[in-house]
Amino acid sequence: MHPSHVLTLIMLGFTSGVLARSFFVIDWYGVIFLLLLGFVCAVLSRMSRTSHSALVTSIVLIASACGIARYHMLDTSSDKEAYASCVGVTCTVDAIVIREPDVRENNTRLMLEIMNEDGHRFTRGRILAYVDRYPAYHYGDVLRFTGELSLPESFASDDTGRVFDYPAYLRKDGIAYQAFRPTLEMTDEHAGNPVYTFILDMKESFLAGLSRALPEPESSLAGGLIVGAKRALGETLLNDFRIAGVVHLVVLSGYNVTIVAEAAMRALAFLPVAFASSVGAIGIAVFALMTGAGATVVRASLMALLVILARRIGRPHAMERGLMIAGVVMVAHNPFILVFDASFQLSFLATLAIVLVVPSIEPYLSRIPERFGLREIVATTLATQLFVLPLIMYLMGDVSLVALFANVLILGAVPAAMFFAFIGGVAGMGGTTLGIVLATPAYVILAYMLGVVEILAHVPFATFHIPAFPFGVVVLVYVLYAYAIYMLGKRRVGLYEERY
Repeated sequence: MHPSHVLTLIMLGFTSGVLARSFFVIDWYGVIFLLLLGFVCAVLSRMSRTSHSALVTSIVLIASACGIARYHMLDTSSDKEAYASCVGVTCTVDAIVIREPDVRENNTRLMLEIMNEDGHRFTRGRILAYVDRYPAYHYGDVLRFTGELSLPESFASDDTGRVFDYPAYLRKDGIAYQAFRPTLEMTDEHAGNPVYTFILDMKESFLAGLSRALPEPESSLAGGLIVGAKRALGETLLNDFRIAGVVHLVVLSGYNVTIVAEAAMRALAFLPVAFASSVGAIGIAVFALMTGAGATVVRASLMALLVILARRIGRPHAMERGLMIAGVVMVAHNPFILVFDASFQLSFLATLAIVLVVPSIEPYLSRIPERFGLREIVATTLATQLFVLPLIMYLMGDVSLVALFANVLILGAVPAAMFFAFIGGVAGMGGTTLGIVLATPAYVILAYMLGVVEILAHVPFATFHIPAFPFGVVVLVYVLYAYAIYMLGKRRVGLYEERY
């Protein structure tokens, strides 16, 4: 059997095991049973050298057992039971802020790790604390926590019967408890990783520079584009971005990361491709660090790097395998993201669309001019929007009828907006006047983007909501997508052979 086929079977089996364990409780006895069954199939394959079915079954079963075991190890971690006795009872514990605080309009959300007297931190028994915006807390603060812990509960996300599994969503980050308005007393600060602390301090300084160089809401939009800081946009404006189908611009998505790398490589287009690609990869790493190098942006950065490589080396099939390997590695690191992290699912599907679908549909868009990258923008927008639409409809039920127009009108302006806003923000860190002058082009572009969003978001029937439907429909749609991609690829190869 070819090594690439073996690798594919391993990835398929491992992912299937994680998927099964996400919905059903399978203990260590089930893992042992699958391993034994896999070894039996391997022996049968060895005894019957002409049969490959037993070998295939063996590889898939053993890999599935490994996937189930990996999920089970994290799901049954004893950490999350350490403070179960505090649920519904006022208790006092020491905790440390382990992520950058998530500042919202009405509150701040702190992710805390409980610490015992020996300094041990319970990584699978974290607390999501909802506190007032002031006083402000920072990454690395050690707090004396006094309050009641509660267990997260699922809730209806709309009026059509969709239920959001909130406990599972939090579990992917190791959060077992939540707390509302606890009493917090600062006992220490700067107790986190010094490198990460420095990165977050630089990010805050840059955002302060942006606020000096640009007015609101342009400053907040620039912060969302460059470092994913959407906290000051406000719910009204964020809702407009959702209706217009461009909310991905102000979150840490693979597209933002790709923009950074593409801009770096275009600036060095006169140099050898290998050197320009290396600069793009470095740009991705720097961007990831600027945004705080959280799990979401690391995943987006890796996927964006795969897209850049696919475009530069012209071997999308190699990138398909690379994307699959990257996805399985991410799932192996955190099995909960496969089913319970919509951002991972959407980012993976969008990247897959860029690698698989864009090359197939670009030949059909020859009437669209290539100037300013318009053809590529339209092809990328069509591919990603169509590819993620079934999952978005299943998860949220919202369909934006203006998303295609909004993306085509806005995406071409994003690189320039990011570039000039970055220059203005850096200058604003040193002084207001210089920052305002250098950020003027960014202000014009950002105002244009906000105007497009505001107009399209208020178009009558810009979005509509559909009732809940079975997940099997989503599976069927993606099967049809796979068939269409296969046929388009076949036709593209046929046209190439006819031409050459």
